[in-house]
Amino acid sequence: MRPGYGYVGLTDPCSQLRAPEDSGVWKMNMETGESELIFSLAAAARIDYKGKSLADKWNYFNHLLVSPDSSRFIVLHRWRESTGDGPDAEPAGRFTTRMFTVGMDGSDPYILDPSGETSHFIWRDPSHVCAWTKPTGKSSGFYLFRDQSDEVQTVGEGVMTKNGHNTYVPNTDNEWILNDTYPQKESRTQNPYLYHVPSNRVVSLGHFHSPPEYTGEWRCDTHPRNSNDGKSVVIDSPHNEGRQLHMIDISEIVA
Repeated sequence: MRPGYGYVGLTDPCSQLRAPEDSGVWKMNMETGESELIFSLAAAARIDYKGKSLADKWNYFNHLLVSPDSSRFIVLHRWRESTGDGPDAEPAGRFTTRMFTVGMDGSDPYILDPSGETSHFIWRDPSHVCAWTKPTGKSSGFYLFRDQSDEVQTVGEGVMTKNGHNTYVPNTDNEWILNDTYPQKESRTQNPYLYHVPSNRVVSLGHFHSPPEYTGEWRCDTHPRNSNDGKSVVIDSPHNEGRQLHMIDISEIVA
């Protein structure tokens, strides 16, 4: 469905099925190895999008993430159009995305963001999700959703204006958000940064050059992530002789 997001070299038993019943989100008992399918692609596809069926689209899931209290999980439901109706038809065109939250046993699936534009997201707490999207009638940006409701509010308006890999910094009462940018068009620098929610302030963590060969399937996003104590950040970057991990001390910034 999307180069760079699958498993190369493995045969997909569902490769010719657009909304398979036996593929989707599985839950496995780590002690016994027993597993069960709890939310299938077919189940997601059976829920219409803007009044239209998705059964004839090429459906897939991305970006599974369990809530902080392990009560629900998020999965992005994505689909593409088809090159035709015959046996040689393949996925084509840009994907469309909606965000589901689902109970850990597969119950109570809820479309938290039905816009078709959901991108990067993070659980702020067990009841709220911060995501880059474009809600109906609104501009693209980061928004805070309350799970299983239609409550939504803007985050970082006028400041966090570009899509990135967002997370909340631990042990800061959700006052700090860690984020980044994709390579800028001319300089090809990627810019991880911290955003302070109460003051609407951005603190840059550096500008890291991404060589032009790191594009497409082989790109290297910085994907900033926090240490468990919230005092350090690690990024991926190819700016210095190939892809490496780099650690950044943020303890004095978030203190």
